[in-house]
Amino acid sequence: HQTPVASGRTDKDLHALRQVAHIDIPDFWKDLYKLQRMLNRHLHPYIHIKDIIQVEEKFHARFSAIMRHYRYIISHESYQPWLADYCHFYPAFDTNVCNEILKLFLGEHDFGLFKKIGSETKSDIRTIYEAKAYTYQNFTIISLKGTSFLRSQVRMMVASTLAVLEGKLSIEALKEQVDAQHSHYKRLAPATGLYLCR
Repeated sequence: HQTPVASGRTDKDLHALRQVAHIDIPDFWKDLYKLQRMLNRHLHPYIHIKDIIQVEEKFHARFSAIMRHYRYIISHESYQPWLADYCHFYPAFDTNVCNEILKLFLGEHDFGLFKKIGSETKSDIRTIYEAKAYTYQNFTIISLKGTSFLRSQVRMMVASTLAVLEGKLSIEALKEQVDAQHSHYKRLAPATGLYLCR
């Protein structure tokens, strides 16, 4: 009996478009496409396996990953129950201003003040390569790429960015938190808007 090992753990209600997992399978599964069809029959409708490929023995879904890409989807439409599980409803805002705030997260930082209490990690140092917002139709998408992320880090980064946009948190206070000097804001953006996309 084997348990799949995924590239990362996610909070309840998050989504993944390209989650990677590895597992050792018995030799009699020569036809991987048939295995994929059989698994999808049992996993649908909430999980769908896009591909099963054979990898090198040393491959590890979590530790072989060199970067993770998350998107946070914000809808500026009026509330729609059928979309409630898939985005965060929030008033429209200036993405240029949002991008200035998001620049604070770029680079290598100690993100210890951007994780859920009770998270055990050897190091809270993480590198963020991309932090930007863009619009698509009546949505704003916040895109974050990094080496890896602490537990609930992305949701806390998004929530604090929105708090600055609302005037509930100053840009100086957010900078202090990014610099691991002082914790000012610990709220989380709703999980429903967050997607591990690659």
